[in-house]
Amino acid sequence: MIDLRVTGDGQPVTEAEVTDSLADLLERTGTHPAFIHATRVCGFLVTEENEHLWDVEDVERWDDAVDEWFDLNPGADPPD
Repeated sequence: MIDLRVTGDGQPVTEAEVTDSLADLLERTGTHPAFIHATRVCGFLVTEENEHLWDVEDVERWDDAVDEWFDLNPGADPPD
């Protein structure tokens, strides 16, 4: 379970803190780095299961962030 409260004061976390928590979780679960990068850039996670819930612009932004990671990491293996 992920705690979405700031330790100590009980205030809701910021959007950036949620994004960092999600990206950290993806790292711990062995998610491909391109998807982790896109999560950090976009602040959300697009999957085959939830892609239909996002606006076209959001999915394009996600795809651009994934492509950016591959541009920054030439020769990297694609996700399984």
